[in-house]
Amino acid sequence: MLSWGRVLRFTSRFTLVFPTHAWYECQVTVFATFQSRLLPLLNHVKRFIQTSTTGAQPGIAPS
Repeated sequence: MLSWGRVLRFTSRFTLVFPTHAWYECQVTVFATFQSRLLPLLNHVKRFIQTSTTGAQPGIAPS
């Protein structure tokens, strides 16, 4: 179990190693990658749920 003190100590050390700008850039890059990977998946899941609830799937005849 991680204690908050240890996390804060690690985070402060991490922030000291990497300047704030680089840390911000890293967060933006991770978020952009996460968003670009996850959004199509979420849209696909949403479309799948919509089609499975209505029963009419595009290109597939309802069984």
